[in-house]
Amino acid sequence: GSTGPNSYIASSGHHARIASSACNTRIGSAGEGVKIGSSDGTAQIAIAGDSADIFSSGEDARIVSSGEVSQIASSGEDARIATSGGTFGHLHDGYDVYIASSGSNARIASACEYARIEAVGENAVVACTGGVSRLVLGEGGCAVVSWQDGTRTRFAVAYVGENGIEANVPYCVNSEGQFAKIEEELQ
Repeated sequence: GSTGPNSYIASSGHHARIASSACNTRIGSAGEGVKIGSSDGTAQIAIAGDSADIFSSGEDARIVSSGEVSQIASSGEDARIATSGGTFGHLHDGYDVYIASSGSNARIASACEYARIEAVGENAVVACTGGVSRLVLGEGGCAVVSWQDGTRTRFAVAYVGENGIEANVPYCVNSEGQFAKIEEELQ
């Protein structure tokens, strides 16, 4: 763990638990089952292992994950999140990667297949080249998501407030490349 500013933390073992409450912290980990939490601004977090859980509540967080079966959550403004794993294993709910960001101006890039992305802060931008199983955008949000038309890869584009796209409503991309509301049952 770390509590002082400008800290560097590195881990190379499986099931590491790393926490930081310092600003300008840089955290790197190369192991499976890693859990990382950061609570102050400008954290930079990089993971190269499967089954990672990453949580950040500070502003300007930079989070990168390249492993399968990741869960990433960020609540600070101006977060930048990138994922490239997520093609084999599945979380308990049947999905590979779950990304949630509630801060405004988030930028999320995902190359994962069947990602679940919730970017509910204002003016979030999402780019997903592996498709999504569920996407939720906040006010002013926009997204570009790849889909297959049977011949080639195409991109569907959504802007909250245009073409019937509503804030805080879950969508998927249908077989015609249109964003379609997901009707979810209350539990």
